[in-house]
Amino acid sequence: MIIAGKTIHETLATAIKACRRHLLFAAFFSFFVNLLYLTQTIYMLQVYNRVMPTNGLMTLLYISLMAAFAYFTLAALDNLRGRLMVRSGMRLDALLATKVMRHVLALPRQTSGPVRFQNAMRDFDQFKAALSGPGVSALFDVPWILIYVVLCGLLSPWLGLLCLGAAGAMALISWLQERATVGRLTQAGKQMAKAHAMQDQLLQRSDTIRALGMVNAVVTAQSSRRREGLEDGLSAAMSGNRYRTAAKFIRLIMQSAGLGVGTLLAIDHQISPGGVFAASLLISRSMSPIDQIITSWKTLVNGYNSFFELNDLFTVSHAERPVTALPAPQGMVQVEALSILNQVQRQYVLNQVSFIVKPGEILGVIGPSGAGKTTLARVLVGAENYDVGHVRFDGADRREWDSQRLASHIGYVPQDTCLFEGSIRDNICRFENLTGSDMEEIDAAVVQAARDADIHELILRLPNGYNTLLGPNGTGLSAGQAQLIALARALYRRPKVLVMDEPNSNMDGQGETLLIRALMLFRELGGSVIVIAHRAGVLACVDNVMILQGGRIQFYGTREEAAQAQARAGVLPDTPKSANEPNAPGAGARPRPRLKADQ
Repeated sequence: MIIAGKTIHETLATAIKACRRHLLFAAFFSFFVNLLYLTQTIYMLQVYNRVMPTNGLMTLLYISLMAAFAYFTLAALDNLRGRLMVRSGMRLDALLATKVMRHVLALPRQTSGPVRFQNAMRDFDQFKAALSGPGVSALFDVPWILIYVVLCGLLSPWLGLLCLGAAGAMALISWLQERATVGRLTQAGKQMAKAHAMQDQLLQRSDTIRALGMVNAVVTAQSSRRREGLEDGLSAAMSGNRYRTAAKFIRLIMQSAGLGVGTLLAIDHQISPGGVFAASLLISRSMSPIDQIITSWKTLVNGYNSFFELNDLFTVSHAERPVTALPAPQGMVQVEALSILNQVQRQYVLNQVSFIVKPGEILGVIGPSGAGKTTLARVLVGAENYDVGHVRFDGADRREWDSQRLASHIGYVPQDTCLFEGSIRDNICRFENLTGSDMEEIDAAVVQAARDADIHELILRLPNGYNTLLGPNGTGLSAGQAQLIALARALYRRPKVLVMDEPNSNMDGQGETLLIRALMLFRELGGSVIVIAHRAGVLACVDNVMILQGGRIQFYGTREEAAQAQARAGVLPDTPKSANEPNAPGAGARPRPRLKADQ
């Protein structure tokens, strides 16, 4: 499907085709609706031409009854047409809403996609409102303008020319409005979308903004962004208001002109008295569709722009890329010549990175800030895409896996923890309970994950245990407690690969003990681990160490070899001891840090 010279993505084209039946029936009913709109014209002709000259009361009664029936049918069909338009919107929502969300979530962070398309659901709602709104119904009525002109011409050629002129004047106003407002409305929409997106981000960091005393600066900056969008919107609104006023003026003066010209023709005995009022009604009706389009113009323009924004989203995202269902991975991770370019700074974040982690091995990744460690972790778990090199799980490139299926076999502890609003159980099971899966099985897996992380008893001490509710962004726990919950979430259903980005950054010594014990248990179960750390404590249990600097591997070897290399590179603060040594974190008894509900 091609619209306005652009190829429409298959997903969007399929959804529109699914709504085509509703739209075709709405267009079909529009034929009868517009036909019945002639009732008033015919009624006026009969009253003035038949009833009044003959004083035919029975005739008046019968034509009045027929007119009432026609009006009732008109109302019923117009209501049915409106319901069909609403149904088309609901059909569109059922087919596209979840896909839009999936495609937004599938966008890689290193592109501008997430920023550009973070208002994709608003775009979808605007497109749906335009498709199911009165503007589209008015478009179905536009072909009837020619019929109204012809009917006026049958009454008198002069009336036909007047009706044609009225319709042409309204069409000219509509065209001038399009030229004057489309660009401004489009620009205003983009500016306001950016302002709303920034506002959402600021609200998520409102506590930090208050703590840093940035409230006044942030409010000023946000007001400036809104003002830019409002100025374009105001300019478009003022222009649109002028054209709407002009359209109203044309409609009123043409109706009166129809009465005046009709009266002159009636005096000259060229038409009957009933034709005077019939002509005025036909002229008014011929202008009505265009007048309604002018009124709905902003909605139609926003819907048009939103449609192509959605098309770009589906084109950029690869959420529905077909893949072959591969067997569950066993934990072999291979990275081959992986390179990622920062498009903004035009330099490599990762450059020719290659390594292997076998099942039952733990790899520690260290390096200075900006070395590319977090980017590596995000690429491994599928949070970011890559174009150069390969990331393989059991020999298959990550791009050959179904992303959701692969994610269920990978545990991930991000740098910012990233818990969500809901219960602790919901967070640990990754909200799998909302997918309709077996709840007993989910609960058992949640408890198992908590035991593997050695925090089962700690969770039970909370006021509501696993059902303790967390607020937005997981508020309700301390940073260290949140990392322990994130650890249990990563271990849910005992995945085969575990990727951790500074998992001990907010933990005390006791928390590190629990973390190291969980890693050792995971290794014993045959899983492979990649752990990124600045603090050396967690490296006590690793088998190999990789040092990243400037996006390149500076060293790869055993922990003992790394201890010698760090003296030269100055990367590690001190040499970590083995987890089996007496004074190492993770040795001896298991101290249990207490989780408090009010922290």
